[in-house]
Amino acid sequence: ASVISDPTLGVMHPNENLSAFVFEEPRSESSLTGESIDEADAQAYYTLKGLRYSEFGFGRLTKMQAALITRLEQGEDIPSSEIYGPNGFVSNGSMINSRKLVYADGKTFIKMSTFVLTPAYTSNPVKDSDGNITDPFGGKKDIQKKIFRHTSSAFAEDPLRALRLARFKTYAHLKDFEVAEETSALLREIAISDELSSLSADRVWMETFKALSSPYTENFFESLVEHGLLNPWFTGLEKISIDGVTPEHKWIEMQRVNHFNLCSDLPIPKSFQKGIELFKLILSLINCSETKEKIVLIESINFPRNHEELKELLKLKILQPYRKDLDKISNAIMSINFSQLAEFDGNAVSEKKQFLYHEALKSIL
Repeated sequence: ASVISDPTLGVMHPNENLSAFVFEEPRSESSLTGESIDEADAQAYYTLKGLRYSEFGFGRLTKMQAALITRLEQGEDIPSSEIYGPNGFVSNGSMINSRKLVYADGKTFIKMSTFVLTPAYTSNPVKDSDGNITDPFGGKKDIQKKIFRHTSSAFAEDPLRALRLARFKTYAHLKDFEVAEETSALLREIAISDELSSLSADRVWMETFKALSSPYTENFFESLVEHGLLNPWFTGLEKISIDGVTPEHKWIEMQRVNHFNLCSDLPIPKSFQKGIELFKLILSLINCSETKEKIVLIESINFPRNHEELKELLKLKILQPYRKDLDKISNAIMSINFSQLAEFDGNAVSEKKQFLYHEALKSIL
């Protein structure tokens, strides 16, 4: 808000108050902590006028940005060359993409992502004034030709849309769609602009998780590579290989072919981390030649506790050549009567457990 005006920037009157309508964020269970959390960052939405006046109140409204807001208010479609060009809105810090705002009053502290409601977000007419169905963007023809095409340069204002477009190709009914040439060019511009780094890790993981949960997961990663959308979240992506049915198993295979260096900055859920650690232990066991080391690894794998998870892991193609031997080890361990350990204390427990493992496995190892 501001107690002064500046007609040259389109701020026609002082403004000490901004009207706000409160809505409740959808909530779900965190995959990391199990607690109830908002499904998205705290969010706020501006009208174009609200953006103009608030940016002026913050002392950040430039002439270039004010001119852009005016053009958008008039319904003008801004070409990507003006957005990303050598002297474009991005290079001059005049874009109206999402902002991070903080509210604090001594009792409440909220950091929120703030988005601008441009006409591209709020209107998509399908009927004219006479009630006839219209197709202003040629969407019907694009669907028939199986083409993804953006309808406004506003597509570039939220870089998450680039990841969502990649995710759309993981659905059975959209897997054969191709990206229009001009949309591909815009995706590459988003990649070059480094706008993806402004996304929160949680939002990036959510798109990745949804892709892993879809039937054609490989299309997501192939699209990221095709359009150069790897930096900063997918810089470890060198190869693409999908195996398994569950998101966890698909992720394990992707990590395996990328040397377990994929997406180190994303908030990977504990169930995914556990699966990877078990898988690594199995690989170490397969490659181990010393009996004593094998027994230590088998004890670390903890077949009794992780029996169900291991049974599913052994269905992965990479483990099929070793499935028979690993099943023998599992059956031998599961036959051990560990209740007798209750008779021992301290170091004697560990020694007795080692003896039980050795006796059960000596004919196998």
